[in-house]
Amino acid sequence: MLACFCLIGSYLLWCIGALAFQMQARVELKLPALLKNAICLTFRCPALVLGWLLLALALTAVMALLLPYSLPWLALLGGSLPCFTAARGTLPVIDDLIVKE
Repeated sequence: MLACFCLIGSYLLWCIGALAFQMQARVELKLPALLKNAICLTFRCPALVLGWLLLALALTAVMALLLPYSLPWLALLGGSLPCFTAARGTLPVIDDLIVKE
C-alpha cells in the first residue's frame, strides 16, 4: 500500500515538475500561479504526460542495462536525455492550453 502511494506521489511530482519547468520558460507567471497551472494540467492531460514519462524511463533503463557500452552516453546524457524527453512531451500541451498567441 505504501509503495503504491509513493509511486503515485512520485508520478505526480514528476509531472508537475516537468510542466512547471516548461511553463517557467514560456510564460511570465509567479510561482504559485505556475504551480497551480502545472497541477491543473497534470490532471487534465494525464495520458500524454504518462506516455512521455514512460519513454524517459525506458531511455534511462536502456542506458543502465547497456552500462559497460553506454558509459560515455550515460556520463554525457544520463540526466539530460530523460529531462529533454519530458520537456518535449509537455511542450504541445503548454502551447495549446497555456500559450495562446
